[in-house]
Amino acid sequence: YAFNGCVNISSIVIPARVRSIEYKSFEGCSSLDTLVIQGMPIIDDYAFSECPKLLDVFCLSEKVISAVDRELHEDYNLDVDALVAEEHAFFNSDIKYATLHVPSGSEKSYSNWKPWNKFGKIVPLTEENIEWIYGHPQKDFPYLVLPIIVGLIFIIILIVMRPKKKTSTEGL
Repeated sequence: YAFNGCVNISSIVIPARVRSIEYKSFEGCSSLDTLVIQGMPIIDDYAFSECPKLLDVFCLSEKVISAVDRELHEDYNLDVDALVAEEHAFFNSDIKYATLHVPSGSEKSYSNWKPWNKFGKIVPLTEENIEWIYGHPQKDFPYLVLPIIVGLIFIIILIVMRPKKKTSTEGL
């Protein structure tokens, strides 16, 4: 539920180092219109649900498999080296009106799997898309790092400010 209901987020870049996008992480981000997934995370159900303005999703992974295939890989301790999204990852996000931008030559792979095949259009990434994604990431997109750092600082402050326990010899 990390960014659940953050109505002011309009664009997000999921860096390549992110391994999973948890259940309902970005649910209800009603202003979200652009999503960039740089790596191959596992995207849980409802991770981007209720994002009605989502218009463009950029996936940089050439490999994509279904959640069922991921489970089979895990059952046999095989590495999952592909982008995986649960069927309801974009539940109620009107992706039938959105465009999915994927590496050239991988359009068919994405069109074979839910939820990717529910997008209105699946088109190849252009050079301009790639330049835009990599050329201006700090200027155009809020990174997930800042909220994580703020959260860690808050936790540290809570630990430091926590009242000390009285020992049995105090007050005698």
